[in-house]
Amino acid sequence: MLSGYISPRASTPQTWWPQNATFALDFLRRRAVSLGKHISVDEAYMFTRATEKLVADNSGNWENVATEQLALAENGITIESEFTEIGSYTSTSSATIGILGAGGTLPAGWTETATSSGVNVEVLAVGDHKGLTSIDLRFQGTPTSHWRLRPSGVAECNATPLAEHIATLFCSLVSGNLPNASSFQFGPIWYTAANGYLAAGLKAIGGDIDTSFQRFSKLSSSPVGCAKANLDFFSATSGIPIDFSIRLAVPNIGVGSSPTTPVLSSGTPKSRLADILTLDLPTGTHRITLETETGDEEIAGSHIVTPPLSGAPIRRIVAYPYLG
Repeated sequence: MLSGYISPRASTPQTWWPQNATFALDFLRRRAVSLGKHISVDEAYMFTRATEKLVADNSGNWENVATEQLALAENGITIESEFTEIGSYTSTSSATIGILGAGGTLPAGWTETATSSGVNVEVLAVGDHKGLTSIDLRFQGTPTSHWRLRPSGVAECNATPLAEHIATLFCSLVSGNLPNASSFQFGPIWYTAANGYLAAGLKAIGGDIDTSFQRFSKLSSSPVGCAKANLDFFSATSGIPIDFSIRLAVPNIGVGSSPTTPVLSSGTPKSRLADILTLDLPTGTHRITLETETGDEEIAGSHIVTPPLSGAPIRRIVAYPYLG
């Protein structure tokens, strides 16, 4: 062996982007490349969003992101389509601690049927959990019939007929357990313009509610003739003693087709406008891959990035030549 010999393979510089990529943008490490040459991240894309939004870190804490700022956290960027509320009572700050009917009150605009079904409902705490306004509620007694908790009035929200709506709710179990857990459901109830019942778009979530603070979502298409809706946390349990406490935050329903970051409102519906991320791709036709924390997703080869179907944060975007 010759002294001082260096293998050509060992001396070949290693690149952080795939060998056949024409473009790559790494959001976590703030680097970009185009046609094999490093470019500044600011040259790699343009971004706009005309409203504020929230973004979560790896610990599930939510923070506000200013208008026109990319929602970047430890696990990547969050790109979403526009979301427009039809409900507007995500705030819990107006609730009063105590048992309903004995000094305690639900947040403004919320309604319930548990007390008329023989269940004591107690507001235990109102506050801020992981950056979201939240409320702790205890349900105790033996219900004589089905009961509901509604973060709105009955048939109060104006809905769009034959459109996809997404309902979301953050929830955790504080104490006790949910008997007959499969009977606990969540989702929209659809009505006509004259408040006539049409259908329910409920999803069973009781079996998944535990001490972890998590988001539940229900995608539902509004039926023909629908004009109004309300959002229900519903229990079909009756005749079985219950005693449990849950924490609820940001119950919401709006026009949309995928789980959404929270939109905070109090009495007036709000919209979170779309994130518009435009890539400065090289000339030509491309095949684009979004690398997210849940896996890779391929999107149409456009300069404008469409949100990943999973809703997961995007860590890296890579473009390849489109070969037909």
